Amino acid sequence: MTLTKLIVLALFSALIFLSTEIAAQSVAAFSSIKGTVTIQSDGSSKKARKSSKLRDGDRVKTGKNGRAVIIYYSGKEVVLRSNESHTVRVRKNKKNSRTGGIGKVVSDLFWGKEKSKSVAGTTRWQGEEGDSTLQVAYPMRSKINEGRPLFRWRDLNGSGPYTLTIYSEISDFRFSSTISGTWFQYPVTAPVLVEEEPYVWSVADSDGRVSSEVSFSIIHSEEKANLAKDLRELKAGVLDENSELSDFTLSALYYQYNLFHSALKHAKDAAVEYPDMPQAYMLMETLNLRLGDHKAAHENAGQFAKVSAEE
Repeated sequence: MTLTKLIVLALFSALIFLSTEIAAQSVAAFSSIKGTVTIQSDGSSKKARKSSKLRDGDRVKTGKNGRAVIIYYSGKEVVLRSNESHTVRVRKNKKNSRTGGIGKVVSDLFWGKEKSKSVAGTTRWQGEEGDSTLQVAYPMRSKINEGRPLFRWRDLNGSGPYTLTIYSEISDFRFSSTISGTWFQYPVTAPVLVEEEPYVWSVADSDGRVSSEVSFSIIHSEEKANLAKDLRELKAGVLDENSELSDFTLSALYYQYNLFHSALKHAKDAAVEYPDMPQAYMLMETLNLRLGDHKAAHENAGQFAKVSAEE
């Protein structure tokens, strides 16, 4: 994978690039600033700060000892080293709308117009089956990066004990264990979970309540190696050794590998780091839909609408 292709994939522009036709909107911000950095806007110049917001047409210049990393709200990152400049530009495309392209797919998923299979090949969704007071939390409808998952669930009414059951959709593998708490670390002595094999798990309590069944799979070792390589290439290509990849970029990259739990964690952090970035909430909405948390997705949609209106 070339660095250019990696950046395009990792920044996720095909999924969550939204329209920004109004020139007065802020469309980018700084993820890091060092030394002398200035912003030229509407004929005037001012010192750039970490909290500065950038609008379409603004020009950022670095001095002799200056350095800056700009992150567009679409996810694109621009690195400026000493004595360099960058003019903020946003492609204007009327077809880029909330209901166009992938946005329409997300909207259809949210309103139940499109069925979506999980990465493990099942169509089980939280709340469609099973007792709603006994809820599985992790892993669910996602690939995961660990061979011994820490299974977690929530019990709104009881206190156990619980029986956890795991089975394969394509082999005769089946495993069960009785637990008193609401988590269970898959044991070293248990049969190895095979990479890419679609597994389904659920929990039941002594009163007969059974959670919904949800799927997961273990990321293939080759994919895991590619992810590590992509992370190294991306950091080497756009950042120095003292910088960190933005959470938005990390979330987008993990999404590309169907590691939805990891992607959601970084999407949440991105929303904290850039609270006025509507794409962060759109990404969380998409991920929560993937993970079957429609309530959280609905809240994300409301946050997206609020932040977009404030622009």
